[in-house]
Amino acid sequence: MSEESYVHHCDDKLDFFTHWQGSSISPIPTFRKIDNHSIERWVAKDRKGSGSRNISLNISSKQAHKLSGDASKDLIFQPFIKGREFTAEAWVSQSGTCHGPLLRWRTKVVNGESHQTVIFHNREWEKAMRSMFLHVPGARGHCLAQVLVDGMDNLHLLEINPRLGGASPLALRAGLNSVAWHLMEETGNDRDIPTNSRFPEGMSLTKQDRDVFFNS
Repeated sequence: MSEESYVHHCDDKLDFFTHWQGSSISPIPTFRKIDNHSIERWVAKDRKGSGSRNISLNISSKQAHKLSGDASKDLIFQPFIKGREFTAEAWVSQSGTCHGPLLRWRTKVVNGESHQTVIFHNREWEKAMRSMFLHVPGARGHCLAQVLVDGMDNLHLLEINPRLGGASPLALRAGLNSVAWHLMEETGNDRDIPTNSRFPEGMSLTKQDRDVFFNS
């Protein structure tokens, strides 16, 4: 499990923006207030926590101002960027080695969780993600990140969750064996953990009601 400080930096979106500035993939600019900004379209979300249970997308400056004036809500504000989202999943050893990552497009998202997702490869992005996970010390175990790709193929870091995710069964099935690797590490068999894994491009996961389907 990741160190407490790493978990805290990921949980608090203002703190996250501060600590991951200058990493290989820049986080989206994050503000507590929206005064004195020329941005026209905004995203408002809870300052703490993960996922998108309480999120307002592509809202106007007027709407964002109204939300920012509600003292009962602890919100942050980010410029709205149109694009596609992917998830990167990795496993970080106790020695700080990042295994993976596995990249998968989020083609259907329900309440912040992928209900349709498919594995793809991009060596440049994979290299950047490995560096990004390790940018702040303290990452350990299974970690996943959400990334937005804009129309110019620029990457924007949305968040990191130092845990398994709702669609992580696809990563486990594809060979990112983080649970087994953790047990191997705990029992002193970490030399047998592969340093390089090639994940099957095109393998997908689909959720329908409570059923999960894999397509290889």
